[in-house]
Amino acid sequence: MPSKQPSAHASSVDTRFVLRCPRDHSPMEKFTYEGYHVDRCLACGCMWFDHEELERVRKDSDAAIAIDGTTKVKHRRSELLKGPLACPRDKSQLVLREHVEQPHVDIDQCPSCRGILLDPGELRDLSDLTLAERVRRAWRSSLSSLGE
Repeated sequence: MPSKQPSAHASSVDTRFVLRCPRDHSPMEKFTYEGYHVDRCLACGCMWFDHEELERVRKDSDAAIAIDGTTKVKHRRSELLKGPLACPRDKSQLVLREHVEQPHVDIDQCPSCRGILLDPGELRDLSDLTLAERVRRAWRSSLSSLGE
């Protein structure tokens, strides 16, 4: 009888075109789950989302949980790089900022390519809005519709 595990797989790492994790410089693998493609560090669990990838995954909480919950972290947070981080795509300095809808989550974003680096657990957190966040979203939506 076939197992009912999610159809998740990691591609083999091709070192010629591999992204390096901004936190620990380990190779990142391309991880695919149900049509979503994310670059993920095997050592620390950080995830790189190209422009607009994060918003697509966030809308699918099952995918977010599966993608964020499948990495076994090899490094402790205290062993990761602190300070300025470089974009794995274009080497621009990542900018630390609060997520617009969930200000308790800090994200690192590239000002050039607009990609986003998330630490382990942050994708899961971003995909699950609290009651207060849902009310704030509804309030903003109603205010914007009044202005039209």
